[in-house]
Amino acid sequence: MENIDHDREAGRQLDDHFIVITLFLSVLFFGVINELLRHAPRHYVILQRTSEWRFRNLAISWVHAALCAMGCIYCYFKYGQYVESLAVLFDFEPLPAFLLTAFSAGYFIYDLLEHIREGKALALWEVMLHHIAVISIFTYNLTYHFCVAFAVLALSVEINSVFLHARKLLQMLDVPFSHWLYRTIVALNLVTFAVFRGMALALIWAGFLTNTHRCSATYTVSLTITMVFMTIINLVLFWRLLKSDILRSRRGKTTKVNGEVRENGHRGKTDSLSNGGGSHKAKDSCQINNNASPGNGHKVLHRTKAS
Repeated sequence: MENIDHDREAGRQLDDHFIVITLFLSVLFFGVINELLRHAPRHYVILQRTSEWRFRNLAISWVHAALCAMGCIYCYFKYGQYVESLAVLFDFEPLPAFLLTAFSAGYFIYDLLEHIREGKALALWEVMLHHIAVISIFTYNLTYHFCVAFAVLALSVEINSVFLHARKLLQMLDVPFSHWLYRTIVALNLVTFAVFRGMALALIWAGFLTNTHRCSATYTVSLTITMVFMTIINLVLFWRLLKSDILRSRRGKTTKVNGEVRENGHRGKTDSLSNGGGSHKAKDSCQINNNASPGNGHKVLHRTKAS
């Protein structure tokens, strides 16, 4: 118990400069990964028809999800036994929780700047709203050392994002729907969505509504707006996943042509989020860009990402 108390004290007394440095290093970390992927060999078939930026951006989101998932699992096994109720999470502030929250906030800052730099912020406005909401809440948590454990609970949705992003990446790589790997990822995606996204949202709502007297007016309004937004986009996303991965197989035969889902001769729409987040993104739509040069004789498929 002495180690737990020391860890909690270390989190509360964490210097704000250290948090800023962690944020900066996180942004830099994902920026370096982006540049490495940008200059990686481009012999993959997928890059011939799918937006190279889209594929790269989703791959980086998967890295963030995987690292956050490991961090959340670590916090759960190390501190879960000491959390007897949701009320405890308001005061439970171990050092790993601060580091994980700062690291994730750095990712969302990076991704926000990346969308702006690539000129995709307006087209993906719902993703931008998601990122701004998450950055605002996490910044408040870190600045005022308040509800940091709840931020880690919110980041447990990234456990699902590992499979959610993997599902989309496999589609982009033209892995057949009937392949055992794709079917396994789809099943794990739906299960972890219900467990980690659904449960995380429910627990945050429960903890917040039963302890609103402990929150400032500013935090109450901000968190309420954010949670309503997150609840809606996750419900929409779950329905799209069910419709695409479960109900589709009952409606009739489907095929995949150039990374697209086609059903009964018609072009379908592949859905999905992500991230996250938490963390995460609102929808995943497919668009055909007809502006390819006449000499190419083909269309370029662009995929926009969600969270």
